[in-house]
Amino acid sequence: MIAFSHLAGHWELYVNDMDNPFASGNIGAILGQFSLAYVGRILADFDGYVNMQNLDDVAYRIKFVPISDAFYTLNPDVVNSSFIEHEDGSLTFCLNPTPTT
Repeated sequence: MIAFSHLAGHWELYVNDMDNPFASGNIGAILGQFSLAYVGRILADFDGYVNMQNLDDVAYRIKFVPISDAFYTLNPDVVNSSFIEHEDGSLTFCLNPTPTT
């Protein structure tokens, strides 16, 4: 899981394939496309804040590349140890499967 207290602006979103973007544009629109394409596999709530959780049994590699007016703040209460902010401003992280008990 990963959580952003704030995520805004225009981004490119990559899912597993780091060479070809899944979607690009306003973060709200691309997260809407993402939620529909991965329904039942990844939960991605967006309302200025973003919570992303893997519901599947496989890991997903996610990358956000800033296009314009891109801004984010991580939620400090949710730690994803795979999160990296790169020198170019792009963000990468892994959404691992949610453990079942």
